[in-house]
Amino acid sequence: MQLPRGTFREIKRAMAIESLLRDLEGEKFSGMANISSQSLTGTLVFKAGKCILIKFLSSRGDAAWDELQKARSEEVDAALALLGDAQIELALEFNNRRKCLVIRP
Repeated sequence: MQLPRGTFREIKRAMAIESLLRDLEGEKFSGMANISSQSLTGTLVFKAGKCILIKFLSSRGDAAWDELQKARSEEVDAALALLGDAQIELALEFNNRRKCLVIRP
């Protein structure tokens, strides 16, 4: 996935994926989250709290979203970076043809 550089915000440690998603949705987060654990890695892009692009494990887009849902209770570390509206549009433009777009959630 190709993404513009965001502005670092914070690192959240040992947080369940479901809690992280709920928090980011609740605060209407716009930016990217790079998540990782011993067995999981992924990159998610959010616009106003909704995941719009995702690469998780070896899957992308809706298939990756489905895989993420299966791992909701897993704990991960997450590096969060803010993206502005123009950066989000660039991320969508760069990745639209790469099947990272999330259509379903």
